[in-house]
Amino acid sequence: EFLGYLITAQGGSGGSTPGSDGQIQLAPVGRTTPVSIATMFGNETIQNDLTFSGGIFTMGQNEAFTGYGSLAINCSGSVTVGDLISVNMISVTGSSTAFHTRASCDLLAAGGYLYTSPTVHAFSTTEPLFTPPFTPSPLIRTGTVGLTPAAFITALVYTPDNFALNYDITIGPPAPIPPTPHYTSEQIVNMFMVANTQMSTQYLPVMKIYYPYSGRLLKKVNQYVKPESNFTFFKTWMYESQVSKD
Repeated sequence: EFLGYLITAQGGSGGSTPGSDGQIQLAPVGRTTPVSIATMFGNETIQNDLTFSGGIFTMGQNEAFTGYGSLAINCSGSVTVGDLISVNMISVTGSSTAFHTRASCDLLAAGGYLYTSPTVHAFSTTEPLFTPPFTPSPLIRTGTVGLTPAAFITALVYTPDNFALNYDITIGPPAPIPPTPHYTSEQIVNMFMVANTQMSTQYLPVMKIYYPYSGRLLKKVNQYVKPESNFTFFKTWMYESQVSKD
């Protein structure tokens, strides 16, 4: 976790004057596979801006950086990064910029579920700035998240464990549970009530699986539904629908 604001690699220029072209290496060995959260990050409480200044900047393979303010990388030499996330701004300056490409992986969302992140990326609430200009590709995506800074900060913290999160604009809600199909009254009779069965013997099975019903129970050939005289409870479950007494 980075709690400061300015990280400078001075290098060895000799004499009494410190240099400014040293190397900045963030976990340069990297990881064999991506992980579902940020592996290096700022502080969501103080929301500090972070500036890295030096000669060469290197993040390891499959590492992911998340900042809660602005992120600036200013180098005289090359810049090599992985996933970059910053709330307010991303600015990268170097003689060249390269991204470690990675395989598709699952990321943890603030809501506690996993979603797929297809490629390495750099995202912020404003368009990331690269000097010299960097051209994204299908394997390296950059852009804006379409959220306010406050909403983005919320999306970058998994509160139960206080995890700093990586983020991809492919994020979406978990797959919805398919709705229970609406069955007609005749289908309910056919599925659950044999001929000449009284409602009292079929009330619990129907209730247990919650089949919605909003019409009239109909009489079919050789099939009759005979509700008991007092069916107020059943009528409430029927959403006040009329029930045939045939």
